[in-house]
Amino acid sequence: MISKEAIEGCLIFLGVLAGDMKGLGDARPCGSYDKCFSSVPPKRAISTFQRAPSLSASTEPAAGSVSKVECTASFRGRGEAKVALFRHLAPLTVNALLRAMPLDSRVNLQPPLACFFAELRVGVEKPKVVYARGEVAFLPSGGLLCVFLGDARSDRPLNPVGKVEEGLELFDGLRPGDVVRLTSPVTPSQVEG
Repeated sequence: MISKEAIEGCLIFLGVLAGDMKGLGDARPCGSYDKCFSSVPPKRAISTFQRAPSLSASTEPAAGSVSKVECTASFRGRGEAKVALFRHLAPLTVNALLRAMPLDSRVNLQPPLACFFAELRVGVEKPKVVYARGEVAFLPSGGLLCVFLGDARSDRPLNPVGKVEEGLELFDGLRPGDVVRLTSPVTPSQVEG
């Protein structure tokens, strides 16, 4: 018997894949994606949340730390944003992301999220359900890298991986189908694991 979560994850994957294949980027699977990622808070959804704990200065590693990896998100014709990935938040997920870079993906918008498909196979690792604006997380059930454009709470566990340090306004201006390229100065041979 296949679980409901597995079916919903497959529907999300197929919806994003169909958007990439058709060049639309905003294709949605029938009902399940909207139910899980909407700004209207139904019984199970990501919804606006007043006070979300963010990555504070006390949890942020010092300069020169082996935990922090600075990446660049490039937007064609619009500029670049700085995204910091922190290995201590979810080491297996961050290392898998670094091995997959450079990562090119079409944007799928589901307020308060901007999502990018990443071909990663990692499980739930140090999950959180409450996120603040600018934080970055990975949704294992859908293979999506998510940037939070507002404070939110999710019923699904997401692996926290980092935050947008500069250029969050570029993510605010994204439209469905825009292409984002995520790169890192770290080479695959330098990635642990």
